[in-house]
Amino acid sequence: MGKKLYKGSFFDHFMIIYDSRQEGKVQHKLIDVLFIAVASSICYCNEWLDMVYLTS
Repeated sequence: MGKKLYKGSFFDHFMIIYDSRQEGKVQHKLIDVLFIAVASSICYCNEWLDMVYLTS
């Protein structure tokens, strides 16, 4: 998966955030986590379980 997959102003703004996590310990890209968090808050998900239901 390359940067070509991520298009739009959301990704233009958030791709500048540096991910300081250790590469071998990362399961998900930071940009994916940020997108899920923002989309969940837009959809009024107030709990972690709400985010799980939204993304599954």
